[in-house]
Amino acid sequence: MRFFAFDSFEGLPEPVGLDKQSLDFKEGKFATTIDQLKKNLRANKVPEKKVHIIKGWFDDTLNEENLRAHQMDQAVLIHVDVDYYQSAKTVLEFVTPLLQNGTVIVFDDWYNYRGNPELGEQRAFREWLEEHDEWIAVEYHKSGPWRNSFIVNRRSSGSG
Repeated sequence: MRFFAFDSFEGLPEPVGLDKQSLDFKEGKFATTIDQLKKNLRANKVPEKKVHIIKGWFDDTLNEENLRAHQMDQAVLIHVDVDYYQSAKTVLEFVTPLLQNGTVIVFDDWYNYRGNPELGEQRAFREWLEEHDEWIAVEYHKSGPWRNSFIVNRRSSGSG
């Protein structure tokens, strides 16, 4: 099993559009270093050799080139920890070709924006499901005050 960590390590980008509606997020918030990520991996006994770190902004790294370069073709678990609506939309489009029946998508910031379903990850996921009606999702597991997850499956054709 391999894990991929996509991060700018520069913190949040400047909020735009819908994401400006929260006073909780500012450009640069949550900045960290690759060394800190590696320290966290070691502390949680995650073998570093199984984690591929791809540094950069999502618009620059979530692309076909990285899918091919890292031979990504299926995902069992996708952890979306992006805070922003626009970032969640970008991530969901990137992972679409990796989905398979039973893929679990964890949204780390599901209840940001005071749980408003018209903002953040909730809105992005709802819109993604509307745009990709070949997929259905069932709520799976909530944890902590912010996180929610879903199991996705390809919609059956109705025949048979």
